[in-house]
Amino acid sequence: MEVVAEPPVNLAFEAAKALVEDKTGIKFNHVPYSGAAPAVVALLGGHIDALDVSPAEVGPHVLGGKLKMLGIMADQRIPAFGNVPTFKERKIDLALGTWRGLAVHKATPPAVVEVLRQVARKTADDPALRQGLDKLNLGFAYLDAPEFAQAMQRDHEYFGKLIRTTGIKI
Repeated sequence: MEVVAEPPVNLAFEAAKALVEDKTGIKFNHVPYSGAAPAVVALLGGHIDALDVSPAEVGPHVLGGKLKMLGIMADQRIPAFGNVPTFKERKIDLALGTWRGLAVHKATPPAVVEVLRQVARKTADDPALRQGLDKLNLGFAYLDAPEFAQAMQRDHEYFGKLIRTTGIKI
């Protein structure tokens, strides 16, 4: 591939590009876009050769036969794209995802924090949430506060090292 599109100053996209380059030895020409949607339009129009975005952002175009998904940067295949291998299946040791969390001010009373944790857990257990995520081809994982803090720390260390070793500028 000669060209890859990414939003400017987005660590997830920069990290994905840097990791794919590192794992494959391929170098990409970075073409900045103001977001995934304009980059997808550029790919559809033949202005760029490839991009790295979430499956949700290209899913309709892949399912409609307008784009081809080359690989999934996750540990498991995505059901809607069951024929698309993971990078690991393609012998590229790479799995990369994004996460979202619920945060409150550090002075929030413990009772309020506990209610929010219970509501978050109940929402995570709701089949309607899972069905909605599945329709959008988005993955699901739930971690409560202590485990989520550990995951954040692990990712902070990992991406910090990646930034230092690859020279990513944000």
